[in-house]
Amino acid sequence: MTDLEASFDIYWRILAGPDLEREYRFDTQRRWRFDRAFSLAKTAIELDGGTHNGGRHVRGDGYAKDCEKLNAATAQGWAVFRLTSDMLRDDPHGHLTPIIATIEARLTNG
Repeated sequence: MTDLEASFDIYWRILAGPDLEREYRFDTQRRWRFDRAFSLAKTAIELDGGTHNGGRHVRGDGYAKDCEKLNAATAQGWAVFRLTSDMLRDDPHGHLTPIIATIEARLTNG
């Protein structure tokens, strides 16, 4: 588990978010996974580390592959939230409460 994942999990628990599935595989043919997901509400969280040090998510090939994966997820009806370490450090409440609200709304509205 990365430091970013550990931070996310701590803040998620503090805000009483529902239990999430880790490394949830949403596409068996491509073997794509989400970092965290609430599959019943088709809501996923991608934790994008390395945004300031040239990590995979910000380099050309990695970014293009992320776009392909997230576009496929959207086409399948998933709501995907992307978070960086800065977002969690600077305003965890402001970035996580909309995710929790989306899960609740999708469960309520089916």
